[in-house]
Amino acid sequence: MDNKTAKVYEYPFNIKNIDCSVVEINGRHPLKGWYRNTSVDEMIYCKNGTGVIVFEEGSYTLKEDDAVFIEKNR
Repeated sequence: MDNKTAKVYEYPFNIKNIDCSVVEINGRHPLKGWYRNTSVDEMIYCKNGTGVIVFEEGSYTLKEDDAVFIEKNR
């Protein structure tokens, strides 16, 4: 993961298919190109600030307290 704009805190649960990470993003992430998780589903929660998630069909703006579920390979 690009550590210039993101700081990651991982909290493994030692339960099959479940882990938790907190990512603090400050700026564009990744710095260029795009990112797709091909191994696990993700739940993204915007704790504060705003962010934009881009998919082929369009983009979605997240604001404080918004959450989104993204299936792997989405």
